[in-house]
Parts: sequence; structure tokens; C-alpha cells
Amino acid sequence: MSDGSYDYDAVEAALSNLKQELDPAEFHGTLCGLLCGLGPMEEAAWLGKTLPEVDRANLLTQEPVKVLRTVYDITLEQLNDPECEFELLLLDDDFALIDRVEALGNWCQGFLLGLSASGRNDLQNCSPEASEFVEDLVEISRAGRYALEDDQDDENAYMELVEYLRVGILLLNEELNPMRAPPKGGDAPVIH
Repeated sequence: MSDGSYDYDAVEAALSNLKQELDPAEFHGTLCGLLCGLGPMEEAAWLGKTLPEVDRANLLTQEPVKVLRTVYDITLEQLNDPECEFELLLLDDDFALIDRVEALGNWCQGFLLGLSASGRNDLQNCSPEASEFVEDLVEISRAGRYALEDDQDDENAYMELVEYLRVGILLLNEELNPMRAPPKGGDAPVIH
């Protein structure tokens, strides 16, 4: 998991070892909501808000927490990547569409929970697009309730929805946490 991408199974095992019932998608959504709302945090802060009952002093929790710390590091890096390489932690295409849609709904529920836990409940100071995007997240969080045909049209709609969320999260994060550093590989742009 150190190559800049997530390992769903490793996160699922870590959460299971920590006796957590939430799935990796919901955990990642919650983490993303917190990061969009609060920006970078110390481990005790994000872990306390995502998994408050985990005893970090217990030696048995150290390895699973290390896996989750890697997810935190990758997520923070991706959310602030000028190349917009952010990925949602979701089930891969080998799973049935209904399962992937349910995970997507869980991711959105987690994001809304994380955003709320960050104290960013009031988006009145945000753009209308950001507020509308959050409203869309509420609707998408109910995705597991929709009937699917499991055909190519549904598959395409799912992929479009994932891309919409990916871009929307990046835009919301930029609005709530404007980048302060110049893009990688070059100097700051010159304004004439």
C-alpha cells in the first residue's frame, strides 16, 4: 500500500482486527470528510473521530492502525495533489455492481459523517456548486436502495458517478482548504 494506492482488503483486515463494523469505503469516506473539513490532523485527532473506541495504547492495535495511517497519508497527499490523482477507496470491478453501489453509498455516508464531525455543517459561505454537491452526496448515500438491472447502462452510470464524486470532492476540498504551495515540478505561476 505504499505505492500511492489503496488496498481495500488490507484496510478491511485492519478494521476487522480493530473490531470495527464499518467497511473500508465508509472509513475512507469519513476520513475524506474530516480532511476536507479540517485539513491535516494529528493521528490522535483523525483516529479519534473515525474510530473513537480504538485503544491506541494496546499493542494489538498498532499494526492495524499503521495500515490506516497509510490510508490517511495517501488520502491527504491525493486530496492536495496538483495532478488531481485522488481515488475513492471502493470495491474493484470484480465485485457485483450491486455491491459496488452499496459501497459507494457507504462512502458517501462516511463522507457526510466526517464533514459533520469536522464542524463544517454550514456551507453557506461556500459556492452554490459546493452546496449542491453536498446535497448530491446525501442522495447518493441512499444508493443501495435503488433497483439495478446490472447491465452496461448501469455500469456506465456507476463509473460516471464515481468520477463525479472524485472531481466534486477535489473541488470541495480546494474550496474549504485552498492550496498554498505551487504545483510540483515548477515555480509558482507568473501573473502579468
